[in-house]
Amino acid sequence: GIRQLRSKMTTSCAAFALLILGCVCSALGSNVTVTISASSPLSEVASSYLSVAIDTLQLFEDPPFPYSNAKIIKLASHLTPAYLRVGGSDADHVYYGAMKATDPEAVPAPPGYSWVLTPTIFDSLIKFAGESGLELIWGLNGGGGPRRYPNG
Repeated sequence: GIRQLRSKMTTSCAAFALLILGCVCSALGSNVTVTISASSPLSEVASSYLSVAIDTLQLFEDPPFPYSNAKIIKLASHLTPAYLRVGGSDADHVYYGAMKATDPEAVPAPPGYSWVLTPTIFDSLIKFAGESGLELIWGLNGGGGPRRYPNG
């Protein structure tokens, strides 16, 4: 289950760190002896940080992400406690201005944007996260676009 996966990830991270250390020492021509005790961890990360992500582009693909599919919701619920992160480099091409429009579903993407986040898409994502028990983390775009204040 999740505990076994977390244990494997911890072991993998330690092995990777040792590999990097070995490469650095080899490059410097040094010999180093490292002893690691797995009997007591130095620190622990909350289990919710073993989480999942949806690339922003998946919100706008055809067919769209199956937010209301009962099987997907059930499968996602087995990942909890976890975060659902929506983001990625495609977030820079999402226009959020349609949320306040009279008919937000009809707002076209302005120049410089590829997609428009509508209340329908956003509400579906919120509902999916709620029904599956995932906490939502939303990556906002940092790309060009209208800003209320020019300096941030």
